[in-house]
Amino acid sequence: EEIGVGCSPDSMVILSFTNRDAQRLKERALDYLFPMSEDNDNFATQLWRNQTSQQLWSGTMHAFSLAILQKYGSCPNPESSASSSKSFGPPLRVLPAREMRNRVSASLKRL
Repeated sequence: EEIGVGCSPDSMVILSFTNRDAQRLKERALDYLFPMSEDNDNFATQLWRNQTSQQLWSGTMHAFSLAILQKYGSCPNPESSASSSKSFGPPLRVLPAREMRNRVSASLKRL
């Protein structure tokens, strides 16, 4: 269902550098879309606000990018033949910092 800005909440994204700031921006957007006043039915407004909040995605740019890559991207698997239907490797994931440092170090040693 469309909200005050003419689009559905599940087609909106709030991005920031930190989760805390993304949550704050989401709250500000909800406050703008659903202002509380004595004239409106606060229960109905709060219910609609809560439903919209669940549909509205907010988070970091990194989390959003990872979600897009996990949904639509894939990594070539160098160990399979190009004609194989299973030519793609495991799903994309974020490496822990230690594992990333180890892989970079190993790659640099091979140079």
